[in-house]
Amino acid sequence: MASGEGAIAARLEEMYARAEHEVCLFDTPPYLAPAGPQVDLQADLLSRGIVSRGICSATGLEDPKVLSHAFRMVELG
Repeated sequence: MASGEGAIAARLEEMYARAEHEVCLFDTPPYLAPAGPQVDLQADLLSRGIVSRGICSATGLEDPKVLSHAFRMVELG
């Protein structure tokens, strides 16, 4: 079984691709996968009509990039 950042990113991508109705997640640092691709993957979910729900930690939202991503997801629905 693969491990590390690449394996985590691949597993998240697979999870998003297989989602049919809803994705629920907890978002808290430390982050183990790059943020950039996650924004695109989550935006794709929403464009496919899949509900994305997340609970973000306060410490995560202290990072301007994470806060910006959260606002972007709200804008996308």
